[in-house]
Amino acid sequence: MATNLAKEIADKAALLPPERQREALALIEQLAARASVASPHLSRAGRKLKGATAQGQSVSSEEIQEARREMWGEYMREDET
Repeated sequence: MATNLAKEIADKAALLPPERQREALALIEQLAARASVASPHLSRAGRKLKGATAQGQSVSSEEIQEARREMWGEYMREDET
């Protein structure tokens, strides 16, 4: 269905004079840019890092274990303490 819609858009754009085709292309590019910013389902390559790792900081396994101990306390398995 999406390819039929894309073809229909392309067919209609082909009927326009060149200046209007450029306007249509600019509009489509604007819509695509807005969609990529607003979409929470970006590919991994398109996502921005957030939090401590965004600035290139790394988290060690010891820090992860410490955070788990703080969060889970008495619920931790004995082999994880």
